[in-house]
Amino acid sequence: MIFRLKDARNYAWFNVGGWGNTRAQVEVTYNATRTAVGPSALFTVETGRWYDLKVDVQGNWATCSIDGKQVCRTKKTGCTY
Repeated sequence: MIFRLKDARNYAWFNVGGWGNTRAQVEVTYNATRTAVGPSALFTVETGRWYDLKVDVQGNWATCSIDGKQVCRTKKTGCTY
């Protein structure tokens, strides 16, 4: 789920089921270089199941939830835009 989008080379996103479908984490892309930031959470996406994703951005902080449960909270240190 992309958030804080500036352009195709600069944005943040909540990656759910990344790293071989093993975790969820925020990643920041700055000048087309992607970096994982903050803590990750173990998470596996189940085929055919619906998930409610939420990203709450307040200032420099992003709090990410899946099905109403907070899975990560991070300061987007790589975002300068």
